Amino acid sequence: MGRHRRAIMLAVLLCCLSVLAMTGIYRRETALQKEVDDLVELSEREDTDEKADGPATDNLSAGIAGQWTPDQESEAPSAEQLPEATSNAQTPQPDYELNVADAQAQTDKAEAEEGQEAVSQTVLSNAVSFTEENLLLWPVQGEVLMEYSMDATIYFPTLDQYKYNPGMVIQSEEGIPVYAGADANVLETGSTDELGNTVTLDIGGGYRVIYGQLKDLTVEAGDYIAAGAVLGYVATPTKYYSLEGDNVYMQVIRDGESVDPLNYLE
Repeated sequence: MGRHRRAIMLAVLLCCLSVLAMTGIYRRETALQKEVDDLVELSEREDTDEKADGPATDNLSAGIAGQWTPDQESEAPSAEQLPEATSNAQTPQPDYELNVADAQAQTDKAEAEEGQEAVSQTVLSNAVSFTEENLLLWPVQGEVLMEYSMDATIYFPTLDQYKYNPGMVIQSEEGIPVYAGADANVLETGSTDELGNTVTLDIGGGYRVIYGQLKDLTVEAGDYIAAGAVLGYVATPTKYYSLEGDNVYMQVIRDGESVDPLNYLE
């Protein structure tokens, strides 16, 4: 009797072990199958995404190129399909055009810097022909305070020193008109610390006349004036001639060298 019960219990135990073994195998196979199914589903999903992304990328590129899509014919987009902005784009200015513009600007600048010299050449068309036989009008009526002297030095009271004098200093009064000595072209006007405002006349024949210690000039470079025309008025003397008093400076230049004005005045 005891043996029979043990046999039954052993049989039941073996059945239970078999059931447990079968259950474990089933669960593991189920888990493996689920993993396989998940991998298959993931792979199919990636394939689907790639197919979906492909046309979108192509469409984007086609849209940038000219609104051409894969649904249209496979030929390249025509000129009419290109964006309007492309046909309206401005052509860059060639480098040679910029070089020409730069050269022109430099030429204009050089001409401006040489304006006074250009004026002097242009106004020569107003014929002036002073010669040694002609005489100059006095710029003002007055005593000669300091004569021309390039052979020996003379005394300058304000400077308290002896020096050469390429022109002459004529006594006058402030506000008195200063007259041109001959028909002339106004070569230039300017100003220096020593002579104050100046006017330079080209009177022809290689002669030029410089007048200094002026104010309220009535002429400018490029003007053509007749003998006796007012150039300006006597100014307060500069600090270089304060002791000499009101005066007009006059210098005559022949072929680039100063000569004695007294030899050419009436």
